[in-house]
Formats: sequence, structure tokens, C-alpha cells
Amino acid sequence: MTYDGVVFTLSQQSDGLWTVVGDDGVNSPATVFGVDGTPFSLLIYNNVLVVPEDNADGTWDVAAYMGIGLPAHPRYRFRWRHLSGSGEITAAVLNESTVHVTDHGRHDGRCA
Repeated sequence: MTYDGVVFTLSQQSDGLWTVVGDDGVNSPATVFGVDGTPFSLLIYNNVLVVPEDNADGTWDVAAYMGIGLPAHPRYRFRWRHLSGSGEITAAVLNESTVHVTDHGRHDGRCA
């Protein structure tokens, strides 16, 4: 996924943890932030990276990172606790500023 000339990808580390990595093609790829669970997908909306993730305890939630760019340095990272559920994510899409996450039901949350 590319935003403002930077390619963002999900990368699993040798220890099994996941990170979001940014590569601007000039500098070495850099970790933007770590993901606590197993990511379902990577979405971008208006300078916000959005990662719906399944957690080890059988729940899911949505992590987000605002103010993306390289060099990577934290600007504002947050988790949508109100946008969470139980079970595994079966679909996650972004429709303008709304994240639609589906498990056994449907849950919506706004990015902006």
C-alpha cells in the first residue's frame, strides 16, 4: 500500500511479532509501529494507518497510527477499543472514513 511516496507493508519478525514497515525507496525500510495481534489487513485513510487485528485471546480490535511518514517516529498511536469484537475477523474494508469490520456480526468505526 502506498501513501505519499512511501510503501507500507506488514512484516512478521523472526520472533513472530508483526510490524508495519515503511519504505520510501531512498532510506532503509523503517518500522513505523508494532502490532500486538495478528494483522488481518493494512488500510490507509487520510494520513492514518489502520490495522484490524486478531488477538491471541480470541478477540479482535483495530490499531491505528496517525501522522505517518518517514523517518519513522511516533506521532500518535491509538487503539479503537469501541471497535472490537470476539472471534476472528472475516473482512475489513475502508469506505471513505469508516472502517467496516466483520466477524460474526458487523462493526463500524470512523477514522476521522
